[in-house]
Amino acid sequence: MKTGEKPVRHVFISDFHAGYLAKYQEKRNLHLEKRSSKIIYASTVAILSFAVGLFAGKTFAPISTTNAVSSDEINIDTSAKPENSIKTARATLEKVTEQKISENANIPRPSYNLEIPSVGIFTNITTTYVNENNDIVVPPSGIAVLNSYKGRYFNLLVGHRSGILKNIGGISYGDIISYFGNTYRVSSIYQQTINDVNMYSLTSNSPALKLITCAGPNNSERLIVEAIPV
Repeated sequence: MKTGEKPVRHVFISDFHAGYLAKYQEKRNLHLEKRSSKIIYASTVAILSFAVGLFAGKTFAPISTTNAVSSDEINIDTSAKPENSIKTARATLEKVTEQKISENANIPRPSYNLEIPSVGIFTNITTTYVNENNDIVVPPSGIAVLNSYKGRYFNLLVGHRSGILKNIGGISYGDIISYFGNTYRVSSIYQQTINDVNMYSLTSNSPALKLITCAGPNNSERLIVEAIPV
């Protein structure tokens, strides 16, 4: 081998190295191009998706039929502390409750012909009569009044004990009775057997209000309450 000439082995390695670098660079450039294409594609898809979503939202969004109300319009103090808001809500609720109670208190209570508050009797009454057997006809329910009989005028109330008069046994002397707006005070309470009841006395002319109902075992007696005008 002459001086100045490269060995054949060295030339082969140098050519091989140069070829390898060229192929490596070519593959690297191709990889970068593909990567750039993917990034560009993904970015394009994202931009298009955003644009389509924005357009669809504006086009198909439901139209509200109500106007938004700000906290200023309804006087809400957004800077208020939670405990202060609770106190304010409680005070408002108490005020409304007091107002409702006051309104209910002013509602007129229904008036009845007969009221005996001490024994819980509040009812309207009907009228009755004496039949051909000389007996007072007692209504099946409620209370009736016999106002007059054989030229005598009085107010005699009759009713069955099982009905509205079930608590009449609790009545006491001095209890107030309201009868057609007139006030009476209980002056007499007594119980008699049927045979001892003096109907003539009960139907005599008198300003007193009288009430008679069943009492005793098997209703064999009568409870009689008398009340005088106040």
